[in-house]
Formats: sequence, structure tokens, C-alpha cells
Amino acid sequence: MATEDLLTQAAEAQRPGTSPAVIQALALACHARMLEIAESDKPQALRHALAGAELLSNLNAAGGVLPDWLAIHEEQCCRYGCIWIHELLLAGDGEARIWVSDALRLLLRMEELHADPVDWAPVIRASLLNHAPITAPIEREPSDPDVTPSGVSSNEDLQAGLAGEARIVVVGNCQAHPLMLGLSQALPQARIHFCPSVHLATKDDVTRLHQRLANADLLVMHRVLPGYRDDIGLDANTLRGLLSPSARSVVLPNLHYEGHHPWIGYAHDPEGRLASLAEESPLGPYHDFLVMVAAQAGIEPETLLQASCSAFVQQRLHALHESSLAELKKREADCDVAISDWIAAHHRKIPIVHTINHPTQVALDQLLRRLLIRLDSPHRLGPKVFDQTEHLGALTIPIHPWIRQALQLEPWADAWGQVQGKPFPIGDQIEASHAFYQRHPWIAASNNQHPMFLLASELLAEYLLKSPPAAPAGPAFEAACQPSLTTGSPPTLYQCIWISDSPLKALTDLGHWVLGQPADHQNHLPTLVEAACRTRDPQLIQGSLVRLNSHPPGEPWRTRLFLELQLASGVDRIAIRPLARVFLAQHQEDTQIWDEACWRTIASLLHGDPDPAIQTQMVKLLRQVAPVECSAFLAPPLDPLTPLTLVQARPAIAVEDAERAAPLYAAASASIRNPFAPWADPGAADPASIERLVAQIREARRQRRGFSMVRLGDGEGLFLCGKRPDLGGAITNGAQIEARLAAQGHRLIDPEHRDLRHQFAQAVAHADWVGIPDLPQCLNGPVDLVSVASGLALLLEEPQQRALIPRLAVGGCHAHNFLLQAGCYSRDPFDRVNALIAPSLPANLQGDPDLLWLRIPGEAVFRADAFGEEPHYPRVYQKILAAIDQHIQPGDLVVVGAGILGKIYCEAIRRRDGIAVDVGSVIDLCSGHGGTRGEYRMNPWLAHDADGAFTRASLSPLQSSDQR
Repeated sequence: MATEDLLTQAAEAQRPGTSPAVIQALALACHARMLEIAESDKPQALRHALAGAELLSNLNAAGGVLPDWLAIHEEQCCRYGCIWIHELLLAGDGEARIWVSDALRLLLRMEELHADPVDWAPVIRASLLNHAPITAPIEREPSDPDVTPSGVSSNEDLQAGLAGEARIVVVGNCQAHPLMLGLSQALPQARIHFCPSVHLATKDDVTRLHQRLANADLLVMHRVLPGYRDDIGLDANTLRGLLSPSARSVVLPNLHYEGHHPWIGYAHDPEGRLASLAEESPLGPYHDFLVMVAAQAGIEPETLLQASCSAFVQQRLHALHESSLAELKKREADCDVAISDWIAAHHRKIPIVHTINHPTQVALDQLLRRLLIRLDSPHRLGPKVFDQTEHLGALTIPIHPWIRQALQLEPWADAWGQVQGKPFPIGDQIEASHAFYQRHPWIAASNNQHPMFLLASELLAEYLLKSPPAAPAGPAFEAACQPSLTTGSPPTLYQCIWISDSPLKALTDLGHWVLGQPADHQNHLPTLVEAACRTRDPQLIQGSLVRLNSHPPGEPWRTRLFLELQLASGVDRIAIRPLARVFLAQHQEDTQIWDEACWRTIASLLHGDPDPAIQTQMVKLLRQVAPVECSAFLAPPLDPLTPLTLVQARPAIAVEDAERAAPLYAAASASIRNPFAPWADPGAADPASIERLVAQIREARRQRRGFSMVRLGDGEGLFLCGKRPDLGGAITNGAQIEARLAAQGHRLIDPEHRDLRHQFAQAVAHADWVGIPDLPQCLNGPVDLVSVASGLALLLEEPQQRALIPRLAVGGCHAHNFLLQAGCYSRDPFDRVNALIAPSLPANLQGDPDLLWLRIPGEAVFRADAFGEEPHYPRVYQKILAAIDQHIQPGDLVVVGAGILGKIYCEAIRRRDGIAVDVGSVIDLCSGHGGTRGEYRMNPWLAHDADGAFTRASLSPLQSSDQR
């Protein structure tokens, strides 16, 4: 595409309605063109950098989950753009001055994309400001760190005051309008231009705003970051750049305070369904995550209204209040006026906010008075609040009794809460929200990893435990949650699983602690059962069954917990099918809320039940709660999912990926995973399929015939599709990074990227067993899982695809965990491993003089002991390939845990007639690193199987030499 055509298309893509796929494609094209012409035509390369940065910024502003590698592209566009503008300015290019504000914007965004400060950024910024076409400073730093009075900076540039007929421009969010009204009362002679709220301003509004700024004396604004709303022209740098040299500007903080509503926020909405429920929702666009969790768990509304809560919960709520103030204070560092100190001093006595981002008039009045002090201008504002109308008070969210207790709020908080002037007490709000979330259980399912959902789950669990006696001692238990122990409360399940250094030990200790509590505490039972199921500890399972049998039979919750314990005990699934039928009969589909774990358990047990009535009842249930699973498992065998069905089932899947993936799935065999299993369940595989795989490996070794088993997940799929220009930990997060790649933003560029993709695709094409995600995993797991089948269809020619189909193990991307769960690593042929390519040695292979260990760097983000004397790629990579050619003999069994590059190693081993088995992160678990993957934290009992993995068989000297 010609340069001007590309820039024209990039400009046209700024229009509303352009699809994210088109924006992304154009952004990548601009990025590639930028690099291509950087040496020959720097001004044109700069224009492409600006266009690419703007397009990628638009993608970020649009929301949704974007792959990490897109941020690398955006960072490079920003980096090169601001550097090139700076170079042109230093070279005396007068026209480059028009790009100064762009360079400052790019620099700011680049710094946002870095976790750590960028050393050279302040130098470039200072130089750019010296070349700016205005004389007023663009960014101010207080000359005196003290504030006079509290919350008001003492910069001298605004101390001269304002003339009586000053021309003032006010720009900001919804909070700016009442502030503008207050300014008009305080300074009646001033001529004030108000731009509609930045999220509503039209292009015409922005044009008028820009015209007004040229003659303005003062700009009062909320800080708006570059790139906002497709760079419509409302960001701070743009607006300041339009002021005359004598004009001044004041940046106000956006008053956002969560201390009185710590679990109120905006919900995740991956399918775009919440907008249609805004009128039905009791809190409109906001959501009460505490009630959401309670509704999902079957906890009645009245339980949430009891004011008495444990010391731990009170301390946690007070810490959340302090954290919200600290966050506001942090953002105030970029503003000229502060308000957090006033909130800290007054939040007990008076109402601060209606919602988390809609302050009361008294709070806005305080902010206005501090603005006037900052301006050092005489005003007509009296001692009373400037306006009694609550301009942002259409909805006032009531304050929960736990908050009132924890923060010791005064009596005003008891009656706080209204909607359109009508009282809305906390009891009504909780009851209405509870009913809303029961009507729409998918909201909780879509938000079960939302930070506020996790917070609410933690607080609710602690509240229900009511501060029981002190928890048992033990390093793992203490490490899981030290703060809880100081209050005498045990850690929560969440803390044991996700925070503890040893989830297995922490959960075991927690379970035994619960067993030590009085047996009549029903609220302890779910915690005990979950700890027993996740650890599969025989004592905990037996203790749970005893506790469960002490409760009267017939309750659905009891039946469900009993089912879970039976499954964890390894009872035959057919044997407990009658109990599953009872459980299904106990629930009425039109009233019972089924969470995902519940319906998956029932469906997995009753799928294939010979009773037609049971099948009909189950299908009816699944069509209500699991339409995707119905499509994947209950569709006629000869009517596979079409590309359109894939996209409709999960709109986040790209159309081109669906079109490439669907034919491959239609041609491949059925999944080796059991129906209705969670997408990462390590016990989901059909045992016969795993035994056939082990038999293939064993037979290849007996014949000394090359064999390669590889697994492909979302990371490999993105690499195949060309959407991931890196090799994961092999490039981006090792202890050492190749200097050349670091300079390229930790990414590969063509032809190197293209060549590695080709090598990778050929390694897969020649493999003997290739595990890929199945359709339910694509529709329920990470959205990029579909890129595996899409990438294979993209890179492999049709003859290669046809040849690969019989070797595809659909549903086998977690085969490394299937083998572990089935105990395969502790028996033939894995008891005679000849070589290992991995960052660490499993315990049972340590000290083996016959083992060839080809060590690679570990993933630094997961491993504190990550080996890294040299970067994995390309240094260690080349050495590993050379070592394979030198040392691997026919029939050698080599286990590989090396990510994307591991698949290429497997092909090199196969060509040497070795047997390569891609076991991935299993090596971490077997080496004592159980926290590198979520499936090992969620299923910590796998550590028991890992303890016996790769135990060496007893071989005679002749047998041992035979194996080399």
C-alpha cells in the first residue's frame, strides 16, 4: 500500500463505527511502514508513528482485552515518534515545532506503558518544552512542597489574581458543570465558557472550545490524558498548547472516593449485555459486588444487614478507606489543587459522595473554595455552600452498616440513600440488588475474577466465620495470611490458593483447623469440603463426610457437597449417577440459581444417562444456563459448529479466526476430554486416550523410532497467527534479554519472525501427537485458544493439514496435566528418562549421573531462581539445538519444558530418532515450584502425583547402556 493511501486510511479509521480488526490491521501496517522507511524518510516515518500510536490508543480506549504484544507496538510508535520529533527540532527544522504537543503526548503515553521510570524521558521532555510554541509552562511542579492553605499549591504563577472581567474556560467531566456554576457566582464579572462534559462533547463543541482558548485568561480543567476519545482534542497538552503565553491554567482532581462504597463499581461486561439492563438494575450502571456474591452463594439479603462484623472485617474496611484516599492523593500530584486531606478530616461527619465518582455539593464547594484560593482572586462567595441543589445526586447509594461501624460514621449515614429524591434505604437496595442478580446469574459468572468480586468474597467469608479462635501455627498457614492471624481469624480459601507459597499445605492446615471447630457450625462446612476436595486429603474427606452426615438429609446443598466429596474420593462416576439424579430432582430450573461448578458437575455425571426423562430435564437446564455447552456437545454429530455459530457463541472471537478454525474442527476427531469439564480440568481426559498416547511413546522407544508429542495453547496459537511477535519467556521476561531484541522492544521482526514461525509450524506438522484446544475450551477458556486451529490453517498447506488431522488430539492441549493426574510419569516409559530440557530438575532426577540436563533460563516473572547467564533466545536456543545434534541417540526419551521454542526442540529430537515429550510446566511442579500456573494452585493435590514423577527404574548395566 502506498504511503499516502495508508495514512489516509488511518485517518478515516478514526471515524466512529470502524471495527477493531480494521483499526488493529491499519495500526500494524503503520508500525511496519514506520520501521521500513525510518532511515530513508524520517518525516514520513514520523507521520506513520503518530498514526499508529493514535490507532492503538483508540483500541485501548474502546475497552476489551487486548493482547500484550499490541502494547509493545504502541510503545514503539510512541518512543520513535517523540525521539524523531526531538531530533528534527535539534536539527533546526522549524516545521517540527507543530509536533511538540504530539511529542509530549507520545512521551506521556510511552511512560504509562512502562512499569518502571524511563531514564531518558525527563531529558527529552525538558528539551521539548524549551521548543514549545508557548511560553507558559506545560507541566508545573510546586516550588514549595508545603500547601497554603491545606490542599492548595503555592506556585507564584497564579498569585497575581484575576481581572474582574477575566475570560475563563472550564473543561472536565460531570463534576465540572457544578463547579462552573459556582465560579459564575463567585466571580460574577467573569466571562465563562463551559465545554460540555468531555465524554459528551461533540466535534463542534471541541472546535468552539479551541477557538475560545486562544483569547482565554484562565483554563480550569480536569486532567484528561492524551488519546482520549480518539484524540478529539480534549487532553491537557492540547488545551494548554492553545492558550496564549500570558494565560494560565489550573488542573483539578477528579474526585473519586470509594471509602464509603468499597464494593460498589462497574462490572465486567465481555458480551456487551449490561447496557440493556441499566434501567432494571437498582444502581443503574453501578453494581454491588457484595450482594452479587451473596446472591450467587445463596446467602439471604437479611444476612448482609447485620451491623456486627468481625475485627478483621472492620480493619479491612478501614484499610480500604485509607487506600482510596491514598489513590486520590497520588492522582492529585498531577493537579494544582488537592481535596484528599479534607475528605480524610471530614468523612465521618458529613456525606462526601453520592456514588464513587459523583461528589456531594459540600465536597464540590470545598474544591471550589480551594480553587479560588489558588487563583488568589477576590470573590463573592459567602460562608454557605454555593448551591443547595445536588447537581450530581440523581442517585445516592446508601452506606452499608458494616461501613458505618468500621469507619464510625455519624448518624447522617443511617439515612443516606435516595433515587430521584425518593428515599432508598440500604435494606431496600440490598433486597432489590439480590433479586436482580438472581434473575441474571450470568453477571456473577462474568465477574468472578473482578477485583471487587474477590474482595466481596473475602469479606463475606470472614463475616460468616465471625472471628473464630486462633488459627493453627505453621509456616505455610502463616504465609497465606499473616494479617488475619493477628485478629485470630484463619486465612480464606482465596488467600490459601492464590497468596500462599504452598497452597497444598495452607489448605490442609485450614481444613484441619475447621475440623477443630464446633461441629454445629454449618457455615464452616463449605470451607471444609472445598479444602478436602482441593487437597484430596483422606482425613479431611473423611472428616467432611462425618460433618455432613450430622445434618439432616434432603437439602440440595448437602447433596451437592456429598457429590463433590465422592468425586474427590475417586468413586466411580456411574456409581454416583443416582445421587446426581436426586440432586437434579431437588432443584426447580425456573427458580434455582445454578452456578457454573454446579451445572458442570451435574451435566458431567448425567451426560449419557440412559433415562430419556433425565436427558430431557438436563438438556432443558443446560439450554438455560449453558447455551455454549449445548451447542458444542448436544448438536448432532454431523452438524458441526459453523464459523458464524462460533462468533455468535463468543463475539470476542475474530471472524477470520473462526473461518479458518471451523473446517479443521469439522474434520478432526472428537475431543479426548470428557464433556462439560472445566476448560483446564487436569482430570478431564478420557483415560483410554491417555493410555493410547503412553502406548505410542512406549512403542516408539522400543523401535528406536523418532516421536514428537507437542501441545499448543493460546500463546502458541498467537505466535502461529503472527499476532504475537515474541517467544514469551524466551524473550520478554528472562533474567537476561538479548540486547538486539531489547532494542526492538522485545519483539521479533521479519525475516526472523517469519522464519521462526515457519520452523514452528513445520515442527507441529511433523509431530506424531499434537494436542490442541477443543471447541468448548475455545468458547469458555481464554479467547485466543481458537488461534491455535486458526494458525495451523493459516501456515500449513492443505496437504499438510490433511496429513496432520489424524495426529491431532483435540482437547489435548493440557495433556501434560492429564498424564500427571493419571500417574503416568511414575511408570514406564517415564521412569527411564534420558534427557531433560527445562529450567530446573525434578526431585527424582536430581543426582542422576546418566541424565543429560540441557538447562534453559526460567521465567523470571514466575521464578525467583530463574537461571539467566545468557538469554534463552537466541544464545541458549542455538546451544540446545547443537547439543541435541551432538548427544541425542535413537530411542532416547527426552522430556521438554521450554514453551514455544520447546516445540522446535521436539522436532530436532524427533529427527535424531529420539522420543520428545512436551511436558511444559509439569517440570515446575515436579521441581517444587507449584505456583507458576493457576491449574496447580486450583488443584494443589497434583503435587502428590508430582512427588512420584520420573522415579528412576532399577536397570541392569546392560539395560542402562541399551537405552543410550
